[in-house]
Amino acid sequence: MLKNAPQQYKVALYVRKSSESEERQILSIDSQISHLRELAEQKGFLIKEIIEDAASAYKASNRPGFDLLMQRINQQQIDIILCWKGDRLARNMTEGGKIMDLLQEGKIKGILTPYQHYYPEDNILPLAIELGMAKQYSNDLSKNIKRGNKTKIDRGGFCHRPPCGYLNNRFEKTIIKDPDRFKVVKKIFQLMLTKQYSMPQICTIANEQWGFKTRQTKRMGGNPLKVSTLHKILTNPFYYGLVRNGNHQKIGNHTPMISQGEFYKIKDILKSQGAQKPNEKMFFAYTNLFRCQECNCSITAEEKIKYNCPKCKKKQGAKNPKQCTCGFQITKKIIQKGRHYTYYRCTKKKKLANGRKCSQPCIRKEILEEQILHHLSSINLHTEFIEFAKKALDLFTAQENKQKGLKQKKNQQKQGLIEKQLINAMKMRMADEISAEQFLSLKIELEKEKRFIQKNKIQSKDWKKEAKQSLEQVQNIRKRFLNLSPKEKKTLLNKLGSNPTLFNQKLLPDWKKHYSIFSSLQEAKTYRLESPLSQSISDLNQCEKEHHISWWSKLDEVRTFLSTEKQE
Repeated sequence: MLKNAPQQYKVALYVRKSSESEERQILSIDSQISHLRELAEQKGFLIKEIIEDAASAYKASNRPGFDLLMQRINQQQIDIILCWKGDRLARNMTEGGKIMDLLQEGKIKGILTPYQHYYPEDNILPLAIELGMAKQYSNDLSKNIKRGNKTKIDRGGFCHRPPCGYLNNRFEKTIIKDPDRFKVVKKIFQLMLTKQYSMPQICTIANEQWGFKTRQTKRMGGNPLKVSTLHKILTNPFYYGLVRNGNHQKIGNHTPMISQGEFYKIKDILKSQGAQKPNEKMFFAYTNLFRCQECNCSITAEEKIKYNCPKCKKKQGAKNPKQCTCGFQITKKIIQKGRHYTYYRCTKKKKLANGRKCSQPCIRKEILEEQILHHLSSINLHTEFIEFAKKALDLFTAQENKQKGLKQKKNQQKQGLIEKQLINAMKMRMADEISAEQFLSLKIELEKEKRFIQKNKIQSKDWKKEAKQSLEQVQNIRKRFLNLSPKEKKTLLNKLGSNPTLFNQKLLPDWKKHYSIFSSLQEAKTYRLESPLSQSISDLNQCEKEHHISWWSKLDEVRTFLSTEKQE
């Protein structure tokens, strides 16, 4: 039961519908809100926020509205949730368990539906049963749908929206020819089989000569034919009669547009033309990593290919097979044997204040990598210093743990005193020694002080682990960088710094602060130890601190920065 006046609670309405069409919903969003407003009015609640979702709750982390609700609860901005049913909140055990934990911890003061109320002090079993039933319903529904789809495929039916050139017959539940597009798409296949047209040429003929438009639906369609769409058409086995759903496939009942032999001939033609799927792009290691210092646009990359025609020796730069002016057919193999160059340049998407475009030139990949290696050398640390630093960090840890223990003891004493004051205030209120207003004011003040102590409670920060990882990260970094894949290079550079820029073909790195400290240590060139590393930590503190003042000062800078960053 609720202990305070209804107006004192921060109430949120949570409403959700799945991604299905509107007519298939049990209750629409507006209808849910209307019913929940009536419930709030009956209970005397003031609604602070209405959170909506239009997504399935079957999978976790699929609903931005639910994530926002959890954030509000953890920040103590919401006390009570009003929803239509428990299955509106969760249909998976991950999020269901999260809700039950928050309710039992008292962070949620209540979950109210028009038919059932759940409070922290109540038995959790009814809520667990309701959320468990919602999860089981979803599981059963998924199995039934998969079984139905398999049966439909076995009978030659189709479970998805038919591709271009076909329509759904909603009355007979079959696939029929699209009277406006079937013949046009068939002509596209015939053009491809002649081997005389490339995909861009076929798109131009279909759009300009035949007036082709994709089928208009409520949310999409009505567009001219694009190369990406054409590629999907030419590589879809549905057109020779095959229907698929997951691992199940069978020859369907619909009228095929081409034969199976013609389909595989077209696949061979596409291979000979060097056609790739539109989403199969080359990975560039340094794109979306640097910015142009002049206009602040992103740095992009492009590949250039240079080769000569084997017959006339004319220089060529086309990336796809074509016919040279001398009549010789340039094949994919000839292109692949050419010289490949990668250039990085500013996208130049923004205009400068005076209206002119960015003037920055492009830079070759090899030159850029030379500069990256040069800057990585500036933060490279030798094994000697890293071993010394790890021992020093252990010393820092011991000192910090001692101070942390003293602070935690003081905080526990303060919390105990506040608890006693709260109990005394409740006794005084029960004895009518203070009024309800005085008690409420005192309670609010004490709870505020208690929350402040908990908020500033010394937590186990992991800055030491991050410091050791940072040391290992820069150990022989130049050598390791040369052996990384392009994706690993990008990941590493993202870890080391943020907002590096390019200006006049010069890389200007912006290392994270603790890596910049390493850079200044590298400049000091003090890499020779004067005492053995086998000493104890106490010896390290007494002896090596005297001999390596610069080393200790730099480590202290790293410690201060990382520990402060974690607190923030």
